[in-house]
Amino acid sequence: MSGRRLLVSLIVVLGLGVPASAEDAEQKVPADTPGTVQVSCDFIEITASSGKAVAVDPALKPLEKRLTKVFDKKWNDFKQLSRASSTLAKKKPEVLKLKQGTATATLVEIVDKSKVRLTVEFDDGKGKANQTQLVDAGDWVITVIQQPSGDGHLLAGSCK
Repeated sequence: MSGRRLLVSLIVVLGLGVPASAEDAEQKVPADTPGTVQVSCDFIEITASSGKAVAVDPALKPLEKRLTKVFDKKWNDFKQLSRASSTLAKKKPEVLKLKQGTATATLVEIVDKSKVRLTVEFDDGKGKANQTQLVDAGDWVITVIQQPSGDGHLLAGSCK
């Protein structure tokens, strides 16, 4: 191959792999590419209401103390609606499948290797919630929508 032809071939090959901007580069990297910042998260959709006595769905065991302590003045009956696991890649919103409504979760950043800053957007058709919070690995962040009836629709998330 002549020197000029080799140079043209290299320019073409190198030009194909160069994104137009940093934003394009971020979008073209698959989430499972080594070196990509990712976390594994669990999400639980919950209904909350007031009853005569405390009643927590056995499936909510990891959240039982948190739910009964934080919401004891408002609700005391908690039932799981759905549960999902998802791998979140940094700054890429992930749509969560819910029984009632829609939600997206976005990993904003990892802080001190043991905390995640997580944004949760939650819309159940009767209300909306949007929050960004720093959460210790394994701890839970709970996003709440209070229904017109006074009941609650909660989305709890925990990442590792």
